[in-house]
Amino acid sequence: MKDRRNVVLLLPDNSRRHEVWTPEAAARAEELGFNATFAPEPFRPESIRGADAVITSWGSPKFDQSWLDAADKLQVVGHAAGSVQRIVTPEFFAGGIPIVSANSVMAECVAQWSLMMTMIAARRMITYCNFGDHRHLAWNPPLAPLGLHRLTVGIWGYGEIARYLIRMLKNTGVKKILVASRYLSVEEAENAGVEKAALDDVLKCSDMVHLLTSLTEKTLGRITGAMLSTLKDGASLINTGRAHLIEKGALMNELRSGRIFAYMDVFYDEPLPEDDELRTLPNVVLTPHNAGSGTRDLLALTVLDDIDRKFKGLPLLHEMTQQRASAMTIEYKSLITGVPA
Repeated sequence: MKDRRNVVLLLPDNSRRHEVWTPEAAARAEELGFNATFAPEPFRPESIRGADAVITSWGSPKFDQSWLDAADKLQVVGHAAGSVQRIVTPEFFAGGIPIVSANSVMAECVAQWSLMMTMIAARRMITYCNFGDHRHLAWNPPLAPLGLHRLTVGIWGYGEIARYLIRMLKNTGVKKILVASRYLSVEEAENAGVEKAALDDVLKCSDMVHLLTSLTEKTLGRITGAMLSTLKDGASLINTGRAHLIEKGALMNELRSGRIFAYMDVFYDEPLPEDDELRTLPNVVLTPHNAGSGTRDLLALTVLDDIDRKFKGLPLLHEMTQQRASAMTIEYKSLITGVPA
């Protein structure tokens, strides 16, 4: 009988563990011939000694040299979440161990949320519809709904979420899509049916703007009050990137004025405090940072199949290179405070 591969699960014992490591994931691991076991907490490097593969997620440790020194048999790491920034280090990539991520699964889910908010914003539902309370249904809303064929949609960023969203938007008949990203070439923009534009022009010319770029040192607070002031009256900001892409005071000033709308899944403080002013504004729609939560049961399944491909010598489908990882969102608290996460 073929020896079973040892897969160590560096998954904190919390609600997310149970959302990620489902009975289906356990059954798939068994089917693939893996001996999957949870590492005891607190996590220590010696827990991965003898492991052929490791699965990580939110709350897993960062793979510094001490972990690599203990990785005597490790062939691959599977990250059952999105950005790998929280767990990789330069030493990790120097060690030559590949890492795969379920980022594409989450990206498609976030793109679906973004498309939903695009439709809600285009239909101006915020001005006349109250979920669960229809006593104030505005029969003659102050702003008429907009047909998608009249809309210019702007996107800041060109990662997996943006690419999924662009394909979805193209199928709705949106008039024009503007994209600001240094990773997007003019030729690729033409092939995707979008226009490459500067961020200033995206803000100024769009009816709604999706913030989908990663939070890095260069993008932290990139959108200033002066830039927000160029948004069209009645424009919508749709943010699933990070709140800190925008200067907080500038955003709050614009929202208090009532001139623009915002659809937000990310906030400056999370969980959003009960007394936060955002909760009181009539021109915002808020969701509790769960735009990508609808597919958590697929995350471990995705990386398990790629881990199996590694063992079989097949090309990896979801590998994260160091270059790609470096462009992903950094732990925002360390950016804001200057203290490493």
